[in-house]
Amino acid sequence: MLMVNVSAYRFFATGMLSSALIVGCTDRTRDTTRAPVTGTYAWKGAAESGCVLKVAEQASDSAQVRFDCTRGAPSYNSGMAEGVVVLVDNQAALSITEYGNPCTLSLQFSRDTIVVVQTGSDADCGFGYGVSADGRYARTTSARPDFERDR
Repeated sequence: MLMVNVSAYRFFATGMLSSALIVGCTDRTRDTTRAPVTGTYAWKGAAESGCVLKVAEQASDSAQVRFDCTRGAPSYNSGMAEGVVVLVDNQAALSITEYGNPCTLSLQFSRDTIVVVQTGSDADCGFGYGVSADGRYARTTSARPDFERDR
């Protein structure tokens, strides 16, 4: 892990699961009134497409995340991405670099929803053809997800 301390900010980069590169800046003076983000979230699209997003806070400024997505009928192509993200002002980003071109899954947290914007193609993210993590995810439960059970 590379870490540089500058005043009230801490910058770092570290390699995580699936060769995802996590880059973040944490402001030690940031607002501490952020609502808890732990839970399971989902969005559903047409033809059984959609994603399930599991989030488990690890500390006040980080969380483990896991995306399980499918394109739906008729191909049922799928994709999975996971890693640890830094939480800053109700935002986080998971950067994936192992598939050639970069892919970033940007998360914007609000009370019971997460808006995810995918930058990069399905292949860049390691997803099957036509699979995307883009969407507005609604919280389905606030219970801490069990990541080990999914392996």
